[in-house]
Amino acid sequence: MKPLFLIVTLVISLSGCQLSPTQQNTHFVGPRKTLEPEYASLALLLQRYLTLCQKNQLVEQQKPDPYIGQAAIETFIHSYCNTVSTTRQLQAIAKIKQSQHWPQHYHLWFDTLKQQTQVLRGQKIRLHRSNAKLSQIQTQLTQTNQALLTLKQELADIEQQRLQDIPLNAPLQTPSEQP
Repeated sequence: MKPLFLIVTLVISLSGCQLSPTQQNTHFVGPRKTLEPEYASLALLLQRYLTLCQKNQLVEQQKPDPYIGQAAIETFIHSYCNTVSTTRQLQAIAKIKQSQHWPQHYHLWFDTLKQQTQVLRGQKIRLHRSNAKLSQIQTQLTQTNQALLTLKQELADIEQQRLQDIPLNAPLQTPSEQP
């Protein structure tokens, strides 16, 4: 009898859950007055980068809608664009990447900036080395030019001395005729 009572109780309780109407929250969801900020798109990041980094731009375009990490991104863009030191730029990229969790397209942008900055850094280093080598060559050229001018003056002095040693009325002799 006990097992039959348990089975009947179990069947009634299970069927009761299925037979009772489910309650749904049917609250009216109207338009929101404010939207939750989201991460900016890659296009918006690039637009803000170009807008903030172009120093000759007189009129700034309208501010974008707020997005997650906006203050950190704009601070990063200002620090990145306002330094000519590629070391500081690479440090700013590393700092912003580690500052919070960013979506994949942000990391793509950061990695692209890092790669371009590293290329620029290599070009600056090669330019510096080329300028140092050019300076060294110019110094050597100046020294060689000075040595040539000295030799030229010495030759002119020797020629002048030779001309003074020859008497004016003496006939010119060829080297084979000289005693």
